Amino acid sequence: MKFLRIFLRKRRVKRAALIQFDSDGELEWQKTWDTGLDDELWRLTSASDFIYCAGSTQGYNDGDFLLLKISNTGSLAWGRCWSNTDFGSDQECRGLCLGSDSNIFLTGDFATFGSRCALVEFSSSGNLISERRWGDLFGAVGYGVTLSPDGYVLLAGSSADNTGSWS
Repeated sequence: MKFLRIFLRKRRVKRAALIQFDSDGELEWQKTWDTGLDDELWRLTSASDFIYCAGSTQGYNDGDFLLLKISNTGSLAWGRCWSNTDFGSDQECRGLCLGSDSNIFLTGDFATFGSRCALVEFSSSGNLISERRWGDLFGAVGYGVTLSPDGYVLLAGSSADNTGSWS
């Protein structure tokens, strides 16, 4: 009689991590954040007293934008997730910038039978201010976001078609 052996291995969960070094390259602190699901940080920027980190979490709706506000000592001030609630789809945050009013802009994409570009704005206290979507089913992705000197939001990305519209 033959036996089939099945080996189950616990899948490792990715944790969001941030490490700070001093000007001599010495480690000052290191922090990880763990929702119990896959969390990744890909972009960061700093303001006078805080560091803003953006990425994605495979959290609550297959994948969400992840935004963390962290003090210069590594303490978490707050964390936010954004999800395209239209379809509960997979989101990936790819770009981050701060506005002159300290609002935070994120861009990336979400998959709804294709992909569409998202532009999301949060206040410095973590409140959602606006969310915009662009593209159609052929695929659009936001890779970078910045503000022009006169305050316009500039978004860089790609699109398989130019027939999409903002919503």
